Amino acid sequence: MLVHIVKKLKFITIEVETDYDAFLLFESLNSKGMDLSVSDLVKNKILMKANGDENKNEKLLNNWDEMIGFIENSRLSPVDFLRVYWEAIKGQNITKKELYKNIGKYIDSEDIDVIDFSKELKLYAEDLSEYASDDLTFPKCAHNKYKYLQYCGEINTLKYTTCFPLIMYVKGKRPEILEDITRLSLSFLFRWITDGDYSIGGAKKIFDLVLSRVREEGSTIEEILSPFLLEQDKVGDDAFISSMRQFRAQDNQIAKYILSKCYLSENKSQSVPNYMEIHLEHIIPQSPSLWEKDDGFILPKGTHLKDYIYNLGNMTLLHKVINQKIKNSIFHFKAGEYSDSIFPETKKIYQEFTDGRYWNAEWIFERAERISMMAPKIWPLNF
Repeated sequence: MLVHIVKKLKFITIEVETDYDAFLLFESLNSKGMDLSVSDLVKNKILMKANGDENKNEKLLNNWDEMIGFIENSRLSPVDFLRVYWEAIKGQNITKKELYKNIGKYIDSEDIDVIDFSKELKLYAEDLSEYASDDLTFPKCAHNKYKYLQYCGEINTLKYTTCFPLIMYVKGKRPEILEDITRLSLSFLFRWITDGDYSIGGAKKIFDLVLSRVREEGSTIEEILSPFLLEQDKVGDDAFISSMRQFRAQDNQIAKYILSKCYLSENKSQSVPNYMEIHLEHIIPQSPSLWEKDDGFILPKGTHLKDYIYNLGNMTLLHKVINQKIKNSIFHFKAGEYSDSIFPETKKIYQEFTDGRYWNAEWIFERAERISMMAPKIWPLNF
């Protein structure tokens, strides 16, 4: 059988003009669907420039390995880092597929010092490992002595990446405006993506415009930052307040982040007590079958329980032990467990309950309104 198969084998030679063409061909023929790593190809391309010089090869390899070490401590993959670097520092907005072609052409140019290039990659990767660190997240980031890293921690928590080329460029070339850039990046992306649910492509157009203005010699801070204010009908304060009133938070971590930011703002606090021990409590629970039989809870005509579950006004912060204890209970049983909460807004629910109030749509909307009115000050879009 094996002999028969071997006799039937045919080998086909395909010649291409460049190694980039070979890369594209490999990707299109790869039956396993696994990408040929662009970063590995770039590494090989860089090492080829040693031309047999062992000392040079060792320097290049050490720089590369250190770069990879920094990237591994960040949210990005090596390929994503190279793409962000190429857009930020080399000024070319290209796809991952075009990345190797462009970097390869750059490395092959006669006027490049490949050791200096590898050092530069390492330095930008080191910066990345700080502002895009896996460990830099909310609420720990609030204690960082650098304001820009506080904002970057929230950017990481919300998983934004569109802003990284801008942050990389400003960190390396215009550090004096880094705090403003990161603050506005966070506020704009929260308003545009998390709250407004607008396209990432639309956000990228804004960041591309800001980046182009940063590059312009002599541009003022007002000229650089003004693109963040262009879409007032989508992210201006009035639009933001209106959208937050209706916001539905189906991601518990995002809802917990929003309520925690409100807590910090209202109570002038620097930290959320025992953040890892705090759960997001849905007052009307995500499994609301018991509430359907609760005579005390009355829905407005034409509405359903599911219409209110993910409204921010239906959520509060609660210690996880209590949250797990009361789970899907009706409001009458839940309210008493809120009495000793360290969070004023949670405790306030108990206090209003003892004054004779029962959970309803009006109460939910009141709480959502309070959050929406606070939002522009928590995620400010001004300079």
